[in-house]
Amino acid sequence: MRDPIVETTAGRIRGRSIDGDVLRFAGVPYAAPTGGAGRFRPPQPRAPWAGIRTAVAFAPIAPQHGAHAKPGGAEVMSEDCLALNVWTPSTAGRRPVLVWLHGGGFASGMPHHRPADGTALAQTGDVVVVSVAHRLALLGFLHLDELCGGEYAGSGNAGMLDLVAALTWIRDNIAAFGGDPDAVTIHGHSGGGGKVAALCSMPAARGLFRSAAIHGGPPFGFKHAATAHETAEQALALLEIPPTRADRLRDVPLQRLLAVQRDLGVHGAPGPDGMRFAPTVATPELPADPLQAFAAGAATDVALMVGTALDESRAAAFAHPAYLTGDEISDDDLVARVRPGLDDPDDAEGLVAAYRELDPAAGNVDHFFAITSDQFRIRSLRLADAKHLGDGRPSWVYLCETAHDTPHGAFHGIEMPLFFNNTTPATPGRAVASALSAQLVAFAHDELGASETWAPYTPPQPDQLVIEDDALQTARAPRHERVRLWDGIVVTPSTDPWTTLWPQPQEHHSA
Repeated sequence: MRDPIVETTAGRIRGRSIDGDVLRFAGVPYAAPTGGAGRFRPPQPRAPWAGIRTAVAFAPIAPQHGAHAKPGGAEVMSEDCLALNVWTPSTAGRRPVLVWLHGGGFASGMPHHRPADGTALAQTGDVVVVSVAHRLALLGFLHLDELCGGEYAGSGNAGMLDLVAALTWIRDNIAAFGGDPDAVTIHGHSGGGGKVAALCSMPAARGLFRSAAIHGGPPFGFKHAATAHETAEQALALLEIPPTRADRLRDVPLQRLLAVQRDLGVHGAPGPDGMRFAPTVATPELPADPLQAFAAGAATDVALMVGTALDESRAAAFAHPAYLTGDEISDDDLVARVRPGLDDPDDAEGLVAAYRELDPAAGNVDHFFAITSDQFRIRSLRLADAKHLGDGRPSWVYLCETAHDTPHGAFHGIEMPLFFNNTTPATPGRAVASALSAQLVAFAHDELGASETWAPYTPPQPDQLVIEDDALQTARAPRHERVRLWDGIVVTPSTDPWTTLWPQPQEHHSA
């Protein structure tokens, strides 16, 4: 098959045929570079190019700390990172479009992570798959509006405005790739799920997609404008730039900006300041947090899928095996670690007591994992409840229990290779990958309502798809005995349940 050529609004691009029956266009720019004068400002259109641009290699990732950006790593970082990737069965026809938003909180990650490769979905689902990069952390969410004036309006949500620009590009160009601009689904895992929820709440994004899926990523860590303003003051002080000379920001070396970001506690992993840079609420771009926005009907025209894994926070044990060696945390430490995830920290002691009463044989580490994992599920269920309050429509809710009986359990992200149908013989739950990816494809095709496997969710009838090791089945209010422990406990997108999940270097476990 000849390498395909497609005409976009900025010029022609040449992709590549892969695996025989899928076409891939990699590193396609959807907006201009964001360095220099473009820093902390809304994305701008990419200048048109002459001739045919090659689109066979992934673009550089957004500047960041963390695993993807280690010295000597394979990924190149650049402020010229506003690019996307497209997988399609054919440039002819009109297919639903699945737009993937990567995880990594709001501070790290990349759009071409192997488990989220779009080849299998494009092959088997008759869909077009798109993955998107955008600005992260300080470069994407530094709220300079009040400090530096109108020129920097929207800087606290620049990373989200990048995604709006990408969706606008998709609306204007995806038909040339065989996609249907009126049948766009956005979905993301972890921080990508938070981005999906934010897009559903942004006036500028309305009408750019018809459905949204939030995987293991209910919105949390969002910042009110006043809090984001204080962080911006600290950042400018570290840079020794007065607000009246914000023009100097364009000349600061990138590594200096990343050093300041790290000095503020954002280094690509959860921690006390891991979500310091996040979508900024009470702004024109994001007037209300997603929980409030959904309840007010902001997502009325959007179909919603939302779900979590049962043991989300056991992912921390991969990085900190001491959690699984029998070491315990003290009673006081357990309560202290639960407090930051709750809007009223004084609720922590009673919540811990309720979990102990439910499972008196469990130790403090197990209680800690159960509470911080259930945080994800409670927030997700309440988001679906808010959606129903706002528009009266059901949602599609799932609970992944794959590998629950293993030491790491049904950990954060375990379901994503299954949804993408990207598995190996060692992938937990591999037996259900084809069936589960078919459910996602049906959602993209607006056909999930006909599923005989997955019943819709409403607060009066909280049916949920339970993903087991070798089967999918709908259950009414699964694991309700844990859910009910949260009655009366307030958790909104302003708090962060993962603040204390990854122990800091100076910490150690003690009995």
